[in-house]
Amino acid sequence: MLIASNAADSSHAAPAVLLVEGERDRQFAAMLRAFRETGGLARGDEVAESLAQRGVGDISRLARAIVSGEVLGFDWKGEVWVPLFQFDLRSMAIRPEVRQVTGELPPDFDTWAQAMWFAMPNVRLGERTPADALARDLPSVLDAARADRFAVTG
Repeated sequence: MLIASNAADSSHAAPAVLLVEGERDRQFAAMLRAFRETGGLARGDEVAESLAQRGVGDISRLARAIVSGEVLGFDWKGEVWVPLFQFDLRSMAIRPEVRQVTGELPPDFDTWAQAMWFAMPNVRLGERTPADALARDLPSVLDAARADRFAVTG
């Protein structure tokens, strides 16, 4: 996104906006790389199409699952993105353990922060990402989420 400015309004706000947007772009790119190992990251409409093809849902089912917190979806540049580690990719069944983990994260984590948490290597998980560790070690992922919540909330 380009921010137009003229000499009269060249305040410090414009560079900060660019920095924040640039940081979001870098974080999104990091999530794309991180989630590649666990199924990838897809647009909401693509996920809804996969659900429909397998006869387990549609766009309204996915929207309800995201709003209820059953599925983690976040907005980037006006589109909803869904990390696919939350699904059994053969059946597109929703993995309930993801909701267990998001329930343990700090309460002020929005969906972007939750997605980043699942994508970033975690020292408590031997530098594995929570998304990767989830399939093999749910108790450790839950412990890592609780520890991070405690670190944030005290």
